[in-house]
Amino acid sequence: MPKKAISIALLVTGFFVSCLIGLYVGAYNLWPTPLVREIRQLLRPSGNAPVKYDAHGFLISYPDKTEVPCPAQTDRTMILVPAGQSNAGNSGGQRFASEYGGKVINWFAGRCYIASSPLLGMGGDGGEVWTALGNRLISEGVYDQIIIAPISLGGSNIAQWHSGHMAAEMEQRLKLLASQYSVTDFVWVQGEADAVQGTSLNEYKRKLEELMSRVLAQHPKAKIFINVSTYCGGNIRWRDKNPVQLALRSSVAPERGIFMGVDMDLVIKPIDRRDECHLGASGQAKLVDGLVSAVRAARELPRIMN
Repeated sequence: MPKKAISIALLVTGFFVSCLIGLYVGAYNLWPTPLVREIRQLLRPSGNAPVKYDAHGFLISYPDKTEVPCPAQTDRTMILVPAGQSNAGNSGGQRFASEYGGKVINWFAGRCYIASSPLLGMGGDGGEVWTALGNRLISEGVYDQIIIAPISLGGSNIAQWHSGHMAAEMEQRLKLLASQYSVTDFVWVQGEADAVQGTSLNEYKRKLEELMSRVLAQHPKAKIFINVSTYCGGNIRWRDKNPVQLALRSSVAPERGIFMGVDMDLVIKPIDRRDECHLGASGQAKLVDGLVSAVRAARELPRIMN
C-alpha cells in the first residue's frame, strides 16, 4: 500500500477513535470534562451573575436568572424532583424558558427563579426537558403551577445515589425542600453509567428500591416515575435487555405509587440524540410527550378507581 494511503487511513482511524473517546468521557463526566467545563465557565460572558458550579459539578449560578417569591403550594401545584444523570440534567440540545412567567419555577437552595435552561441544581449548561414539561402540563390543564427542584449529575451511578455523595446531596436537598413543599412527582432518569459498569440486575434493583423507599419516607405523597434509560452511543458493550434495563422495568409498582415514565431505550432512537447519547430536540420532545401522558394518567388514577 502506498505511504500516502497508509497515512490517510491512520488519520481517519485516529479521528474516529478520538470521537469515540470524546463521546465516552463526556457522557460519563470523566477527565478532562470537568476541566473543559471550568474553561468554558471562564470564557462565558458573565451577564448579571457569574456561571458557577459547586465542587461536585452542580450548576449553582447562571446569568439572567430572575428570582421571584416562592409561591404557596396548592392541590393544583406540581412539586417536581427530576433526578439521575446527564439526560436528566442540562445536557439537551434544545433550551427552553417558562411560557407562563412565574407559573413555572426552578427551585434551588430554598430560592425560586422563573424557569429557563439551564436549570440551577443540575450538571451541565445546555438544554433540559423539565421547563418544557412544565409548559405542557400547564397548557393542557394538568397543573396550574410547576415548581422544579432538580438534582442530576452526569456519570453518576446507582451506588453513588444509594450510599455515596449523590445520596447525601439528595437527602440534604429533599430535607430543605420539605421545609417549604411536599413533593408530588419524583422522576428518575439514570442507568447509562451502570450499563457501562456491568451492574447486576439484583444489585441495581435493590439499591433503586431502597433509594425510592427513602424518597417516600421523606415525601410519602410523592408519585415516582421510572424512565428506562441505559442507552448511550459511547458504550460499545450496550445491548437490549441488559440487566440494568430489566431492573428498571421490573421496579415499576403502581400499587406503591411507582409508575413507568418513558421507556427511553425503546422510544428514543439514535437519531433523536445530539451525540448518540444525550437528547437532541426530537428526543426531548419524545420524553416530554411520554411524561405528560404518564403524569396525567397517574394523577387521574384515584378518580378512576373511585
